[in-house]
Amino acid sequence: MTVEQTWLGDLHATAIASGDCAVAGLDLIVRNGVDEVVWSASYQSGDLMGFDGIGAPDDMRVAMEDWLGVYAEAGTTDTLPEWPQGADQPEGGEFPFYVAEELSRQDYEELRTGGFPMICYIQGRESTLCLVRRPDVGALISIGAQSFPG
Repeated sequence: MTVEQTWLGDLHATAIASGDCAVAGLDLIVRNGVDEVVWSASYQSGDLMGFDGIGAPDDMRVAMEDWLGVYAEAGTTDTLPEWPQGADQPEGGEFPFYVAEELSRQDYEELRTGGFPMICYIQGRESTLCLVRRPDVGALISIGAQSFPG
């Protein structure tokens, strides 16, 4: 089963489910306007919020549509929390933002203050993965994960 959604204006997000609905594998593939893959990831449906108790194809389709549509939040990086000098991570709160391991504080702050387009989608039971689109980089960049109550 395949579901598609437009992200950030001209990116095409495709979710492909395979296997039994209750334990389906989900592949997420995001392509740009010239059909180049700019992001891909694989998940197990049981590991994602919104996919609990799915037993029928129609229910799976609705969950996939919600995953790519309703629950995927577009915004800009300047809405992310500041990472103060000397701190271990950005300012937290009850539901902290976890910076991608490969990013330094300087890299994170450059992306955050740049106000770049960003899409955050559910990647687990209690977090969304946030991807940044920079005009000078062909692929989407993972900036980190935003936790939320599960």
